[in-house]
Amino acid sequence: MKRKMSILLAVGLIAGSLALPSYAATGEAVQKVQTIQTQYGEIQVETVLTVRDTAPYSQTKRAEKTSTYRYAGSVIAKVTLEATFGYDGDSAWVVSTDSSHTTSGGWSYKNEQISESSNRAKLTAELTHIIFGKMQVTISLSCTPSGQIS
Repeated sequence: MKRKMSILLAVGLIAGSLALPSYAATGEAVQKVQTIQTQYGEIQVETVLTVRDTAPYSQTKRAEKTSTYRYAGSVIAKVTLEATFGYDGDSAWVVSTDSSHTTSGGWSYKNEQISESSNRAKLTAELTHIIFGKMQVTISLSCTPSGQIS
């Protein structure tokens, strides 16, 4: 009887350990830096794309793209677009979107719009400053039918 219980317990532990999925956030980050020339100097924009796999076999991916704006070495704004995509090998689609932003140094953020079209999410907004004027913010994320995010 004890032997049967031990075998059942061992089989249960093995089966349980095989069934537990690993939900660790695996992520890959891609960084790009560009410079915007204004009449008052250069504004540097650093964009970082981070892709995170969701639960195994779910055929969804979550990604976020953050643009950090710097003037004279100081951060003046940070804008993030986050999107979750579904894909099935034949097509891809936007499941949900979200955004966040921070500003400093007299800059303000306004007129944000997020649009979704099939496999693409796009954020547009404006950064404004009393001296520098307006600067357009555009961030987009897209997903291929195989789950590649860009």
